[in-house]
Formats: sequence, C-alpha cells, structure tokens
Amino acid sequence: MLEAALAAGDWAGDEREREEVIEFLDSEPVAAESLPAKPGLAIAYPDDLFDIIAGLQGPKRVCRLALEAPEQAHVLLVGDPGSAKSLFLLELERVRGALMAIAGNTTRAGVNDFLFDHPECRILLVDEIDKPSARRDLNALLPIMEGGLVTQLQGDGRFRTVTRRVKVFAAANSIRRLPAPLLDRFVVVRLKSYSPSESREVMGRVLEAREGVEPKLAATIARTLSRRTSSIRRAVQVARLANGDPELARALAARV
Repeated sequence: MLEAALAAGDWAGDEREREEVIEFLDSEPVAAESLPAKPGLAIAYPDDLFDIIAGLQGPKRVCRLALEAPEQAHVLLVGDPGSAKSLFLLELERVRGALMAIAGNTTRAGVNDFLFDHPECRILLVDEIDKPSARRDLNALLPIMEGGLVTQLQGDGRFRTVTRRVKVFAAANSIRRLPAPLLDRFVVVRLKSYSPSESREVMGRVLEAREGVEPKLAATIARTLSRRTSSIRRAVQVARLANGDPELARALAARV
C-alpha cells in the first residue's frame, strides 16, 4: 500500500485505488520521535508540523512520508484557492533546511543560482508553480528532481555542476499546463476546498499559533472573515493591520 501511495501521481484516476490510498494514509499516524533513524535524505520535522491545518490527514501523511524518505521525493499540492496549499508550504518552511522560491523567479538560471547560493537548502518550496511566469523554464527542475544536478554558467563561459539532492514541495491551482515530465517526478495530491466552518477553524488556529493573536480576537476575525472567504492569507493580513484592536479587526474583516 505504501508503494501505491508513492506511485500515485494523480489521484483523479481510479476511484477505488484512490480510496485505498486515502484509507492507508488516514491510518494511525506514526510519531516522528518513534521512527527509526534513516540514512540518506530523511529529514526530521517538528512534532506539531501541520497541526494548524484542519483535517486533510491523507495529504499530511504524504508530506511526512516524503520528508522521511531516504531518497529524493517530491510532492505537488493541487487545489482551488482556499484549499490550504500555501498553508502546507508555510508549515514546511518551519522545517530546517526548507527555503521558499518565489514562483516568478523560478527560471532556469534562477533555480540553479538559488541552489548554488544556498547549499544548506534541503527542501525547495515553490508556490504557484502553474503561473505563466513560473512555467517558462520549469525544465530546470527536471535534473534537480531526478538526481540533484545543478548547473551554473560561469563568467568565463564554462559550466559548473554540483549535486544538491533537495526535495521539492510545490503548490498549484491546476496541473493542466504543467509539462508531463515534471508531473512524472511528483506525487500529485489533490486538496478539496474548506467549508466555511473549516475555514473558520483553520483561521483561528493560524492566528493564535503562528501570529500570536489573543484567542478571543482570533475567533472574532475568523468568524467574520470566513463568511466571505477561505483565504488564510487575508486573515493574517487583517490581524496584522488590526494590531490587537478588536473594533478595527471586525471592521477590516467585514470589508477586505
């Protein structure tokens, strides 16, 4: 069943197989501290990783499996706005060695230069990988994801190649325009959008745990904003602008 989970590039196919994969991934989680030490590329992560994300136990398990894998493993999170894709990446940023690459800068030179400049990078995070600005040179990711080969053009016209065996976690609204060779290197996980009640719960968790917002104020922002949007980013911005003022928070949440 583990092999089925890791090999399932796109869970939109056979529904029975998809149910089997989800059933396996939703089984009782294994605590990080109970895992045996693994050689190679296995990456330790905080015990509370993804705790602020409501539900979605299957996608959480896939991401943990990729982190624990002793070899390169890559995950692409696909879903509509408000389906917690970016929240997964923000949580993964907490893992030591994880660095975020801005989608608009993921050109061939940009990715290679980025990894040359950051040899400490073990996890490459790419949000909005399906944007046109990001799609131009995504072929640069292929040798990186396949074996970690990073090539840089030097000032003297010669190429320098190093190995950076990173794990790539990316997010996209759609995979329709992404090249097939790139998709073949990912485990593609589809996320469903949150309901208003789920959005309210997640907003409250994020504001309290990651933004340090007082619980009552976090609940007020989440309750007001979740009636209009499921955007976690918007909730964070409202909280930062309000800066602890409940009246201002309510006014902003009702209008932004």
